[in-house]
Amino acid sequence: RLGLRKGTLDLAGRLMPRLDFNATLAGLPLDLVQLAAPDLPLTGTLAAQIRLTGALDTPTGSLRVQATELRLNEGAARSLPATQIQISADLGERGTALDARLTTGKRASLQVRGRIDGRLPFAPGALALRADGQVDLGLLDPLLTSGGRQISGRAVLDTRIAGTLAAPRLNGTLQ
Repeated sequence: RLGLRKGTLDLAGRLMPRLDFNATLAGLPLDLVQLAAPDLPLTGTLAAQIRLTGALDTPTGSLRVQATELRLNEGAARSLPATQIQISADLGERGTALDARLTTGKRASLQVRGRIDGRLPFAPGALALRADGQVDLGLLDPLLTSGGRQISGRAVLDTRIAGTLAAPRLNGTLQ
């Protein structure tokens, strides 16, 4: 267990000869990212939980990641509202079930859900994903107003993603 400023990292289990591993990250301030990437002025809090079992080259288990109050704190982007991100992945013997969501209050909501066949990260296979959501384009105004520009309206995404990670195929609409 490590105390990282306000965050904690708990690790338990074993990696060899078979995986039986749990990791929990709680309350990690994302401004620590600047220690490794000084040009990324990010704030917010990160939490994650990982549970892996099975063979090292064919793991099964789950991954949960949540970033809250995520925002950039420099330049025009500091006026953008905070964003929340949630990612869940369940690794099975035949593939991974994925559910990823991004929300910015009531002004933006994007999600990617579905399945990636094969063994991640070693041998990803076919994609069977759906991406949908909506964005109030006025969210971009803080980035545009310094140049005397403004935008309004709503972008709506409704698409399916097939193919592979190396060659994805999109079919749907962005209005």
